[in-house]
Amino acid sequence: MNRPTLALLACLLPLAGAHAAPAANEPAPTRADERGADTAAWLEIQRTGNYAGKPSPMPGDATSRAYQRYLQSFEAPIPEHFEDRSMTGR
Repeated sequence: MNRPTLALLACLLPLAGAHAAPAANEPAPTRADERGADTAAWLEIQRTGNYAGKPSPMPGDATSRAYQRYLQSFEAPIPEHFEDRSMTGR
């Protein structure tokens, strides 16, 4: 290469580096868009069920007991107000 070409490259080289690197006062880029795409992909997998396993039936005695518990749940009246005492320490 001749001397003028080298001088031109020497002048342009710092500009290329400044363009590629973010300025010190600019925040670093986040991966928010990538996380959004990942979330959308997982929701699509869940919605379509393409990767779902085969259903496994419950044994007859377990099914019978579960159904009896379900029927017994209708015997108690529904309270007008619910109280959550799990955090009260009582």
